[in-house]
Amino acid sequence: MGISPENMLLDNLDVEELMDFIRDQINDPMDSSNSNYFKKLKKMISNPNELDNYCLRIMDEIENVYSGIDFDVSDFDARLDTFTSNVYKFFVKNTANIMYVFLREYIMTSKNRKAAVADYLNSKLPNYPKEQYGKKEYFILMSKLQSIIKDIKREKLDLDDFIHYLKRSDDIPDYVENIEHYLNEGWILDDGIVTDLFDMFLESDQYDIIYNKLQMAITTNLINPYLEENGMSSMKLPAFEQEDELEDDEEEGEESTNE
Repeated sequence: MGISPENMLLDNLDVEELMDFIRDQINDPMDSSNSNYFKKLKKMISNPNELDNYCLRIMDEIENVYSGIDFDVSDFDARLDTFTSNVYKFFVKNTANIMYVFLREYIMTSKNRKAAVADYLNSKLPNYPKEQYGKKEYFILMSKLQSIIKDIKREKLDLDDFIHYLKRSDDIPDYVENIEHYLNEGWILDDGIVTDLFDMFLESDQYDIIYNKLQMAITTNLINPYLEENGMSSMKLPAFEQEDELEDDEEEGEESTNE
């Protein structure tokens, strides 16, 4: 297998040029490349103190973009590369996938789903094709999904709640668990970061892609099973095979929480 053009380019960059790539990712985490530039940066810097300084610069850049987050590593008693790697994966590299998984798991939670559609149940709606959607709840979920996403934003969930829904997904990578650990230890301070994530998501090119994926997930996980259980299997839409959206790109054991 040949070397990709991007890898060829990266191999010819110096550290500051690579930092420009990381900075571009931080400034536009939803729509930028999901390549792990920080992993490349770590391999380029052999001096631990120098790498720590670059880690601090990356954290400063993230704080400048996200008004609702601060990092306090004043009592962090280890090198900063693993900490920064986890932060980078969560808030920069994989942010679009994280938003999709959060919204999917939030909507698939029965209590949340019923609350989300409650305000729309009594509104004037056209007669819905039961043979296509099954329950009226599912029709509202599909037809009002854009409004429901904005309603979820208005819930002003904190980062701990946000992570709670991510952890409902299968095969959670270490970096999600580690962000929760850092939050509990006070090394990450949450002052509305979830609202920041929603603001970026709603304005991004990824919005339509994730919106369509959510509709397919609703069809696959809610509508089709209901139709099958109620003798309307012939009306089922093609199933959507969900991928592991939060897979990691590190070797096993590399991102331990034991700092």
